[in-house]
Amino acid sequence: MNYQYKQRRSLRLKEYDYSREGAYFVTICTYNRECVLGNVADEEMILNQFGNIVLACWNSLLERYDNIELDKFVVMPNHVHGIIKIIDHVGAIHELPYKRQTPTRKIKDAGC
Repeated sequence: MNYQYKQRRSLRLKEYDYSREGAYFVTICTYNRECVLGNVADEEMILNQFGNIVLACWNSLLERYDNIELDKFVVMPNHVHGIIKIIDHVGAIHELPYKRQTPTRKIKDAGC
């Protein structure tokens, strides 16, 4: 299926420093919201190889950043939710906006 979504307006506060200490709820959706991270069976999420990669990346954040704590995290077929706690203000600057890129390869069998 090819869904078309309206571009959402940013909920970020323009003058807020998101590198400040605090808990941040993060949602990341897959490209075109395709279900490429696994499937739900009997009310349980079954991760495929891509879902396991996402989970491993989440868990590896603690190895790369010593100023965070990881809280709840869940992988769904086409998105992830997580809570990251910044425990030490790092004074980071805002990065440049992400430039959307068209994937070079389409993943087969992306059905939910």
